[in-house]
Amino acid sequence: MIRAILLIITAAIGFCAVAAPPDPDFLEAEKAYFQNRFGIARRLMDAYLQKYPNTINDRAFFYLGNMCAAESNYAQAMKYYRVASELNGDEPAYIIDSANMHYEMRSFTNALINYRRGIALVESLGKTNFFYLTPYLHIGHTYMQLSDYTNAANWYETFLTKITTNYYQYERIRTVIDLIRSGKIPMPITATNTTAGGNAFGLDISVTNINPDAKKIESELPKKKYVPKDEDIVE
Repeated sequence: MIRAILLIITAAIGFCAVAAPPDPDFLEAEKAYFQNRFGIARRLMDAYLQKYPNTINDRAFFYLGNMCAAESNYAQAMKYYRVASELNGDEPAYIIDSANMHYEMRSFTNALINYRRGIALVESLGKTNFFYLTPYLHIGHTYMQLSDYTNAANWYETFLTKITTNYYQYERIRTVIDLIRSGKIPMPITATNTTAGGNAFGLDISVTNINPDAKKIESELPKKKYVPKDEDIVE
């Protein structure tokens, strides 16, 4: 599941990177990466970086970051994303994925900083692909973890204004926003990214059992199975 999602993210990103040298190690590593053969991809990518230690190919570090994230090695993944961002500062995905790693490590303040940086770059570049909209959702999750429900609701609202109503958890998020704003949820709601990449396809929103009305509130949240649709992607 995680590996498939990371490939979805990779396919969604429009790279502005300088073309990599026509090296067979990199080309084979990239091929193995997209074939979900991460062990081979990692070995070939390491060989490529040894051969070109001064490479400016940001994609190589992005792929390595994704593979580390798939192994739940978030700290190392973040290091690779940071290098990728330094090599190509016009790609918001690297900042967004760094924020996702901070979130997974429960470093929520750093996650907020990086989500805001990513969002600022997304907006300055006019990116509208679905992946570039996920930080609006994830920053809402982060505020939920910090028990700042007003900001969480505001960011969830912003996210919903930017996507289509066909998004598989649209109604669920809409209900959470309405409940927060009506004051029905005085106790924490958990908003968890269930995938290492921290992207919205694994979103799970639930109410904690600390709230005496939790069962009632949970019953009010629409539950839908995710069925991928072309309409989920905003071009």
